[in-house]
This record gives sequence, structure tokens and C-alpha cells, in this order.
Amino acid sequence: MPVGNTSQGVGIFPGEVMINFDGNFQSIVWSHDELPYEPFVHKGLLNSFTLNPRITVGLFERLNITISQVIGIRKMRWDSNQPSIHHRTEDTTTDFINNSGLQARGGFLGDSRFQFKYLYKDVGMKEGSRIFFGAGLVIPSKAILLQDPFNSPEDINDIDEWNTGDYDHRHFSLSNGVYQSSFEFQIFNKRFSNPIFYGFAFNIDIPIEANKYGYLPGINYNLSSSMIFERKSYQENKFNVLPMAFLYGLSIIGFEEASWEGSPTPNSKTKMLVPSIGGVWPTQKGSFSLSIQKPFFVEGKLVMVGADDSSFEDPLNNKIDAFEVVLGYRRNLGYIIPWL
Repeated sequence: MPVGNTSQGVGIFPGEVMINFDGNFQSIVWSHDELPYEPFVHKGLLNSFTLNPRITVGLFERLNITISQVIGIRKMRWDSNQPSIHHRTEDTTTDFINNSGLQARGGFLGDSRFQFKYLYKDVGMKEGSRIFFGAGLVIPSKAILLQDPFNSPEDINDIDEWNTGDYDHRHFSLSNGVYQSSFEFQIFNKRFSNPIFYGFAFNIDIPIEANKYGYLPGINYNLSSSMIFERKSYQENKFNVLPMAFLYGLSIIGFEEASWEGSPTPNSKTKMLVPSIGGVWPTQKGSFSLSIQKPFFVEGKLVMVGADDSSFEDPLNNKIDAFEVVLGYRRNLGYIIPWL
């Protein structure tokens, strides 16, 4: 059960059905200095909670399909009594409308994903390697931004123009609104001595084309490694506060530059290093995991406005701190679809 994704490292046989639930709570504390048209310090909290249920079915001896659907909410807490065109206390369940019309559409549903996994090598419950290749399609939801949040007046120093209401916006949504192709490679090894499970997975999502509102996200990639160390003193017939096994992970997550109508989006090129630690608890039906992750920015910052990622200069003194809690559950239903 690799950290952050309970379906990685697992293949099932024809007709078998597996369910996974991955929940993620992320909290981002952010701030930046005053702007010419808003002469006060900007600061707040952006919390996100997403649930990603998955169902995996074994189609053939070496082919699985996984269908998933993101469900969630992102909420901004604006820690100021000053009005701002950029920020306010709000969440992604609601629409945002400015003078030009609907700028952000709300909702609970994020992206859907269909992923085929080819089991190049799978030893099942025995010792040995598991090598998987995957390909699929990401289908965007309608909870997206419909206007460029970085749109600005021709004269960026025209304070009156900034305050007309035409440039009021929201920066965040549940989906980027773009169809993407998705590819993955996984290689894991299972053993009966510590570490009992280890390996890495590489995932990449590639946008197919810009959406009808002109937004094109950059390529998103994730290289994650995981190790599981069994706790030898664990006793199945007793209540255990400590987990059966400890999880250790390290991920490199990157976002290439995005654009609106062909114009590069500020702050969109980002690279993060994300260490994680957690545990696994078995249940009578499946297994449960809990882990804590701490992102560190290697390049760029996921901030609301300001920094130029092409240099080390940051005139707005952007600050950001984030952490994540990840919950996971996995269960093989023990049911065989008779016609597969």
C-alpha cells in the first residue's frame, strides 16, 4: 500500500474486483505583501479535502481497468477585513460572478479517470517483482475557472480600473477543465523480510488541448517511491494502537508552465519534494492506512499572485507553508465476475 495511492503496486486476476478510497486533506497557509491597488498585507488559509474512490476490475489475465472519481471541496479563508479582488472567504461549492459574467463554476465533483493497467509481471501474494504499465484518460469536471484570473488592465497602474469589478476573480477550482492523456509505470518488490514491500511509480498527465475557455495546463508528473516495514511485535489477536507496518515515501511532483489564450500563467511552473510517513492497520475486511506529507518547494511556488518563477526575485515577499494528511482504504471484494 504505497503512500498516497492505495491502488499502486497491486494487480488482480480476471473477474476480481477491488475497491480503494483515498482521502486527502491539505492545508496551505499563505501571505504576500501589499499591491499597488490593495495597499495591505494579503494572507489566508486554503484548505482542500478530496475523496477519490476507485474500482478496479480484472478484465483479462494481464489487463486491469480502474475507474475513479474525485469528490471534494476547496475553501479559502481570507484573514483580513479589507475587501480584495483576489481573495475572500469562499469555497468551490459556489459560483463566482464578476462584472463580465461567470468566472468560476462551483461543484462537488472533480475529474474522472479511466486507466488501463498491463500486468507485465505480477507474482500475486508471493515474493518477487510486480511490473505494471498503464495508460488512460482524464475527463474534466465542470467545476472550473471560466476566465483568466490573471487578467489585468492595459495600464496595470490604473487603480480606478482595477476597482471597477471587471477584474474580480477566484484563483482555485476542483478541475482544470482539460482532457488529458495519462501514463504510468510501476515497479515494486514484495518480500517476507523487511522491507516487505518497496518500489516506485511514475505517473504523467499530458493535456490534449486547451479547453474552450482558453486554459491549457502544463504537463503534470509524479515520481514516487515507497517502503513498508513490518512491525514484528504486532499481534493480530489483540488491539493495536500502533500499526502493523510503517510506511515511508518520497515523491517528486512537477507542474510545467500553464497558459491562458497562449499567454504563460504566472507561478504555474512548480516542482516539489514531498516526504511522507505513515502506517497500515489491517481490518477484517481490507486494510486502512494513514500518512502525513510535507511538501517542500524546489522550484516555483503555488501562490495566489506575484513571484516570477524565472528568477529568485520575489517583490511581493510570497510566503507559503503546507502539509497534508492522507487516508487510504483497500479491499478485494472476494467476488469473481463470472463472465470475465
